[in-house]
Amino acid sequence: MGFLKRHWWLAATLGAMVVLSGVATALWTSYRGRRAGRVAVLKRSEATLQQGKQYYNRGVAKKLEGTTKVREAELKKIVDYLRRQSKWDPLIPSIFPQYGNEAQVFEFKYKYKEKIKAFMDLLGAVDPAPEGGADILKATMFSRIAAFHKARWIDENVLPDSPDKVMRDLRESQDDLWLMEDIVQAIKRTNDLYFGTMEIEPDAQTVSRAVIKELHGIELGAEKVELSRYSGTGRSRRYVFLGEESDPDAGVLTSDPPEDVEGRAQTLTGRASDNSGGRYWVLPFRVTVIADAGNYAELLRQLTGTRSFITIINLKYEVIPETDNSYRNYSLMQPKKATRIELYGERPLARVTLWGESLVFRTPGARPTTAPPTKTDDE
Repeated sequence: MGFLKRHWWLAATLGAMVVLSGVATALWTSYRGRRAGRVAVLKRSEATLQQGKQYYNRGVAKKLEGTTKVREAELKKIVDYLRRQSKWDPLIPSIFPQYGNEAQVFEFKYKYKEKIKAFMDLLGAVDPAPEGGADILKATMFSRIAAFHKARWIDENVLPDSPDKVMRDLRESQDDLWLMEDIVQAIKRTNDLYFGTMEIEPDAQTVSRAVIKELHGIELGAEKVELSRYSGTGRSRRYVFLGEESDPDAGVLTSDPPEDVEGRAQTLTGRASDNSGGRYWVLPFRVTVIADAGNYAELLRQLTGTRSFITIINLKYEVIPETDNSYRNYSLMQPKKATRIELYGERPLARVTLWGESLVFRTPGARPTTAPPTKTDDE
């Protein structure tokens, strides 16, 4: 007993070691047990997977199958859209690269006018003039046949004596149709996107709810959109060139042109038909619409990324005041304030004018209207 009193610290140390050893043993045993349990669960899971049991869920598989079909349909739609964007289908399939007879040319003229009517139908547009007899409350848009670009030669009853001149007219007018088709499709997508987003039923897709409410004009060519610095006849009345044009077919300068900056055109993009290394012509255009003052910008997005390589280079945006005089001054097709809300809806209106440029690629095979390599650039 005396020994323990003298060496109590030794007894305490030994007791503590015994207690700690017991705790450590218990913890180790517990850990080993849990680990062994996890290993067993893992082995059972692996065995179940290998046997193919409880892994295939019919409900989940059916759901995935439906989702896969949706994705495949979306992919097909995208692929078809991209393919359509690159297609250039002429009005008369056999008229390029050289028309065979005059009957083909007059057939082209007739089909050109029919194509413009088809543009009206595609937009769901009607002419709201009283003599039109259309139900304007059911129309998606207002427009007139005269709003679409049509070269003067389309209405002429006699063809030029030069076959080369006829061929040029055919090529340019076909390019006009393709560009107008892309513009019309962009307008339609703008309205359709809004109708779809707002879940507007087809019967209610009217002018009052449309984003683009009226199409006032699609004008093509440098002279039409007031970008040409030349007079006379020639390509500079149609395409954008630099300040100096050496080709005699370009016409005559009417005034001193602005000084060129490193061969760049006087546009926001700086592109011109004679600074592209022979790759493309720059064809300018102008589009004027009456639109929802708050949602019109969607049209700009829809115009880009088309097969016509459209770039918007300028924009004029004018909110229309709510007066009868303003409706007349901005050429609304139904300029009566009393029927404004019923026809156009409650949202503010704006007249939007867009200036843009389209690239007409000249590489052989780029499109059917591309002149064969044996032809001159004058075509």
